[in-house]
Amino acid sequence: MRVAFVLIAAMAWGAARAQETVDATTLTGKYMMGYQGWFWAPGDGSGDGWNEHWFRNSDPAAKDIVVDMYPDMRELDQDELFPTGLHMGDGSSAMLYSAYKEKTVLRHFKWMKEYQVDGVWVQRFLNYALSPAKAPRFNQVLKNCRKGAETYGRVFAVMYDLTGTNNANIGKLKADWMYLVDSLHVTESPRYINHHGKPLVSLWGIGMQDRPQPAQDSLMDIIKWFQTGAPARYRATVMGGTYENWRTVAEPFATTARAVDIISPWTIGRYNDTTEANNYKNVLVADMAEAKRLGKEYLPVVWPGFSWHNLFPTFQSNQIKRLGGKFYWTQVYNAVSSGSTMLYGAMFDEVNEGTAMFKVVPKRSMAPVEASWVALDADGYDLPSDWYLRLAGQAGKMLNKRIPLSKTMPMDPAHPDTAWTGVRESAAGKASDGRISMRHGNVFIALKRNGKGEATLRRVNGGIPKTRCCWER
Repeated sequence: MRVAFVLIAAMAWGAARAQETVDATTLTGKYMMGYQGWFWAPGDGSGDGWNEHWFRNSDPAAKDIVVDMYPDMRELDQDELFPTGLHMGDGSSAMLYSAYKEKTVLRHFKWMKEYQVDGVWVQRFLNYALSPAKAPRFNQVLKNCRKGAETYGRVFAVMYDLTGTNNANIGKLKADWMYLVDSLHVTESPRYINHHGKPLVSLWGIGMQDRPQPAQDSLMDIIKWFQTGAPARYRATVMGGTYENWRTVAEPFATTARAVDIISPWTIGRYNDTTEANNYKNVLVADMAEAKRLGKEYLPVVWPGFSWHNLFPTFQSNQIKRLGGKFYWTQVYNAVSSGSTMLYGAMFDEVNEGTAMFKVVPKRSMAPVEASWVALDADGYDLPSDWYLRLAGQAGKMLNKRIPLSKTMPMDPAHPDTAWTGVRESAAGKASDGRISMRHGNVFIALKRNGKGEATLRRVNGGIPKTRCCWER
């Protein structure tokens, strides 16, 4: 089996192993994804059945499907599979998963560790969180994410989605956060990410003029409460998910967007191809300069593509093409080359809008025969289901200078099983191709004694082979 290998200068072997547990003291250097987690199924224990995020009207039929991408279900065990009214090519019932199941969410975090994704922003939709009927389901997903992060050394943070929230409910956010802190003890987890000495919390939906939201003075009150007004145990560093034109928007949105500690404009759908993404770099650079002038930090959003035809049939399927990852990598390169020190990947599991980065079916023939689906072969590439997790891992490495800054993807979608992607010798110990070998399923790398280097190896199927370092004789 051929493998991809990268050897980076000036990194000790222990540094590679440090990724076993992600540093939870800072967002700097982190690549975190959004985790929707709003998928339930009949029989999963949630009591919600097929909610509106798999099917409309809890009807598991083709006419009511609201997701455009079908998850790759092949690794899930029988107790994680829930039958729908859809069918596979062999006539069997198409299966879906539930994020209410701890086992499945832990599997997702296992993938994050395998592909070196640092962690997730756990979405907490405020209107749902305040509903006596729906709150227990979102609480369970949050608990599952905590367990996953603690089990696999990832990090997590709460992201409140405020869109559609009225003034009455925004006033209840403080009580909900205190519940998370006092009753669920989320910030006591060693895996809850902090930044500048305080837990991180995100308020997403600031200045979103295209959707209902609370009054800006009510939102400003929440921001200031997190920053300075709350008792010390509830205070947090605030990441604000803002409208993309936060620099030019009129008051009162302008002041509110600038009040947060970390500004993160939502860019989904703001550009449609690599040319437009490159043009948007001008906005990105100006955004970062203004954030710096304000003494704020800046968190760019990067995403693989977009499609929500089944959710809104008037929209074209595969509306914004992934291009085998080129669209995504263009955004990553633009953000990192502009000086970004952190990235927000949208999203880990968002199959509704077709931005999912986790494992989805690589071929249309592997999705249910009914309805319209966007598989990874939609743009003519023959890719493995974990392709975007692989790319995410490479994005995190480029962010942290563990691979060189490059406009070109480190993997070729036309040849996803390419052997050597490159070798760089370390300063202290040379490692030529002749000193890299694979024997009995193990990869051996020979360095001079006390030599430094980092090896990143991945099989074609996404598995990581055993790695040993044997000192040169």
